[in-house]
Amino acid sequence: MSELFHHFASPHYQTEGNVVDNKEQFEGFDPEPKSWDFPMIINGWVHKISGAEFKILWYILRHTHGWQKNSDAISYNQFKYGIKRKNGTWLDRGTGLGVSAIKKALKGLVDKRFITRERTKDEKGRWLTTKYSPRYALQPNDKTSDVKKPIQSLTKEQSLTNNKSIVSKADEETFSYKTHLTDLIKSKRRDIHIIGLYWQYKNFNFENKSQCQSALKRELRSVKSLVGYLDDRILETMEWLENNTNMKWTLETIHKFIDEDLANIEPFNNKNNNH
Repeated sequence: MSELFHHFASPHYQTEGNVVDNKEQFEGFDPEPKSWDFPMIINGWVHKISGAEFKILWYILRHTHGWQKNSDAISYNQFKYGIKRKNGTWLDRGTGLGVSAIKKALKGLVDKRFITRERTKDEKGRWLTTKYSPRYALQPNDKTSDVKKPIQSLTKEQSLTNNKSIVSKADEETFSYKTHLTDLIKSKRRDIHIIGLYWQYKNFNFENKSQCQSALKRELRSVKSLVGYLDDRILETMEWLENNTNMKWTLETIHKFIDEDLANIEPFNNKNNNH
């Protein structure tokens, strides 16, 4: 969390430095309230979510919508205990929920389409803190929206043309797999984006353009069955397959398991699942 938050924080945060650190009782609202814009659309949907889900949703909205950000990386510890500034004072004290309740609430909010979450790895392949975002509705003619628009059905000729354009673009530049992978993950095409996530998770590394082009063509045939699923569910299935099976799993394997209740499936090997 940036120190820029000091600019937006209420006088309560700025003058006292701590958020109800040693106080057992709420002192009351400020007669001249300082506030952030809470989305009014929630008013008609509170009855659809649990108390824990509401706490988590509020916390995500506070750290995204409240700070005029589209997303923010939030750890389980931050959800539970809050965020401490570099000077030792508290920005907030979290939700007070236990980790199991936090995980359940996050899954519920994703399933109910209130939020989205994104997991990425650093250059060494280590998972970074998950980024959370309110799930924004699609806006007509809104070219700046970061929400992925539904994939339209393509004719066979259109599909072949688009696939050729993807491959030919790589031919025009000096090949860099790292750059190419980044382009795939950032692609507005849902199928291409999923292939990028899959390659990143599997730590694939292609030595030249020809290898990359051949693999891309092959994956385009397999990825079609996954375009209707959220990134979070696809990544969750990948992680389960990696930690619970000995098989050489592919995009087709992901589709076979993605609708299953993974928690109730016996592992296919003796690996310990540390996640």
